[in-house]
Amino acid sequence: MTLLALPHTGSLAAAITVATSSCALGFITFFVHERLWSRVSWGTAHSAQRPTTEAFSASSRPERQQLPPEMGSQDHRPT
Repeated sequence: MTLLALPHTGSLAAAITVATSSCALGFITFFVHERLWSRVSWGTAHSAQRPTTEAFSASSRPERQQLPPEMGSQDHRPT
């Protein structure tokens, strides 16, 4: 972006300022767009709930099955 702005401004400092402000404006626009778009409910079922962080927590994972005592903690590496 700096190389695009440099011929138009004639100053490296001004070109860097244009490039930096363009980058910042793009980031802010993207952030605001995503925040607003997350509020849109088009195409979603009204009864559907958004997943919460609780849905992905360790407490909601199924318990690991215990091995029978004869299998114990055998080392399965070749000898």
